[in-house]
Amino acid sequence: MNVLLDTSVIIEQLKGNEKINNLITANESNNVSVLSVYETLVGIKDKAKRLKVERFFEAFPLLGFSAIDAAEAAKIHELLASKGSLINTMDMLLAAQAANRNLTILTKDRDFIKVRDIFGINSVIID
Repeated sequence: MNVLLDTSVIIEQLKGNEKINNLITANESNNVSVLSVYETLVGIKDKAKRLKVERFFEAFPLLGFSAIDAAEAAKIHELLASKGSLINTMDMLLAAQAANRNLTILTKDRDFIKVRDIFGINSVIID
């Protein structure tokens, strides 16, 4: 399965969550968005911790965010808004990247259920 790791899963793995670590390790087709790199790094003030996190990201293919992704995110926003089910902006951006690349989002964030149910983007929600 080709996967886009959501920031929530990345943070849990960095915290040492064994269940998440096993899921990520078992799958060779994991991808990370540059958006998740930003979300993960923002607020880390400790230089050693920041370096550790930056090295963590070196193990994954990093996906840039394109104008095509932005257009897809706008469609997702419009559809979710019409249903009264808006979610976090960053989640819509990640959903757009996943949709454009036919990736399944691996996440702990239940907001992606709305994206899956309304927009049809594949996601696996981990409890």
